[in-house]
Amino acid sequence: MAESSQHILLVNNIVSYIKQNVQDIIPWLLLVDLPDSEYKPQSVVNGFIPDLYYNFKEKLIIGEAKTDNDVERIHSLKQYEAYFTEAFNFDGDSIIVFSVTWRMYGTIKNIIRLTKKKNNFDKIKVIVINNKGDVSCL
Repeated sequence: MAESSQHILLVNNIVSYIKQNVQDIIPWLLLVDLPDSEYKPQSVVNGFIPDLYYNFKEKLIIGEAKTDNDVERIHSLKQYEAYFTEAFNFDGDSIIVFSVTWRMYGTIKNIIRLTKKKNNFDKIKVIVINNKGDVSCL
């Protein structure tokens, strides 16, 4: 299935954020689901394949881009919980990065807060970025 141009932009925002802000990563080991990526995520994370996946030397990064009509879908809510569970069970440093448009920025932050509280995932580091350059660490 071809990705929308909005989704591609949101995935690229995750890649840029990680390369600029996460230390001790090897950029060419980032598995990214973009049309021009040679290495795409193949690992299924609790039943889902993220848009970005990195797992090397005690560091796990899961990235997920969500278009406006996808943020609140049941499938997406299950995906968030699956990624939180993976990060919670990881022995090492784990980060989950979500990328959305500015319209859904507040919505996804509320969903993440509720999901973390409901499942006692408070210690998981979650970054939310939007297409206007806003960044929140939850």
